[in-house]
Amino acid sequence: MAGVSTLNDTPNPYIQNHVSWCWATAAKIVGFHHLQKLGRTIPVKPKHIITGSQIVGLRRKYIGEIEGCVFVDGWQFDIVKAAKTSFLNPTGDKPEGDEGKERALKYVIAGNPDSNEIEVKTLGQCASARTLYQTYAHQLFTIMGCSGCVIGNYQKINGNYHSVVLFESDNKVQLYDPWDGFSCGFTMEQIFQSGFLSNSGPGVIKWIQYVTWQ
Repeated sequence: MAGVSTLNDTPNPYIQNHVSWCWATAAKIVGFHHLQKLGRTIPVKPKHIITGSQIVGLRRKYIGEIEGCVFVDGWQFDIVKAAKTSFLNPTGDKPEGDEGKERALKYVIAGNPDSNEIEVKTLGQCASARTLYQTYAHQLFTIMGCSGCVIGNYQKINGNYHSVVLFESDNKVQLYDPWDGFSCGFTMEQIFQSGFLSNSGPGVIKWIQYVTWQ
């Protein structure tokens, strides 16, 4: 990327700037929503300059780049730095599991990935033979209504997992995909049982993570 000069110097704040940062971007959106509901001010973080080997995995379409300098969203970068699992993901260029997303939510809301003030709950599990819809359908709209939005973890037909944001809108489940900003409303049954289609491919939500109100 060195030597490239463009007018795009602003990274996209709500689309993952790195191929593996869906977990961090989803946590950022859900955490911001929680802060807004609490009436708290969301701190401004300046864009972060990326150098050297850190460039690997960045998504050129969504990062900032001008006069040979590469920028990523400051919030995404700081979430990854604070919440990554250091011994398994020392550079932050790998996906994170539930522990990383819980730490990310705590970091966004409380400024501390190890905060005891924030409670993050998980509903459903990827290994369960029963679907999230069959088991918890009666709770899901209530949870989304109280929490505002949640992190949804969906399994694609190729077996890979990806984190998105879910919220209730007009008796449907609105899905926002941090991969490219895709947003669409689906029925509860589509989201959690029969499957839905986004630009990231078809899949079904297997479990959610959400912040409980204290």
